[in-house]
Amino acid sequence: MAWKGCIMELRSLLQLAYFGATTIIFKRKRPLVGSIILTDKCNLACKHCAVSNITRR
Repeated sequence: MAWKGCIMELRSLLQLAYFGATTIIFKRKRPLVGSIILTDKCNLACKHCAVSNITRR
């Protein structure tokens, strides 16, 4: 199932490329959302979060 991770990464890359292209072509001014992970400690257990899933194996 290693290919499933590659497909998800490719999908994310394509979504980002699509967002960038449409922003430039249509001159949209939507803000980008970003985050910086300062620590690996979090009391939430979100399934999509990379921080809480690091130690959950």
